[in-house]
Amino acid sequence: MKKDYSDEKPKYFVMVLFTISEKIEYLLIYGECNKNVRMARRLYEQQTPDRRVPDRKTFKNVIDNLRKYGSFTKPKRNRNKPVRGNAINVNEVLAIVNGNPHVSTVTISVATNISAASVNSGGKW
Repeated sequence: MKKDYSDEKPKYFVMVLFTISEKIEYLLIYGECNKNVRMARRLYEQQTPDRRVPDRKTFKNVIDNLRKYGSFTKPKRNRNKPVRGNAINVNEVLAIVNGNPHVSTVTISVATNISAASVNSGGKW
């Protein structure tokens, strides 16, 4: 007999994005409810029955982000790694490679005091 999986919850979650106007409404209702998140959620649900109702954590995150960042969302992290090298390192590596195109990255690493992984990365020294 086959098992019926129709009642099971999905094993993945979809992040629901709310509009800025919805977040402003959360904030106003939160103020009406004397900064009580649970009460604000219930009141929002009563006032807007046709809309999706956010979790109480969503209410809390909206308020926390406004306090901490002055925005409804967190600022994006700068993930670009700074270039740590300089022209001297570049010239050293190029001089070694020009002298012997078959030299290993380990040999270059030892000669220039740059890690082998950095030498192999293609110029981000």
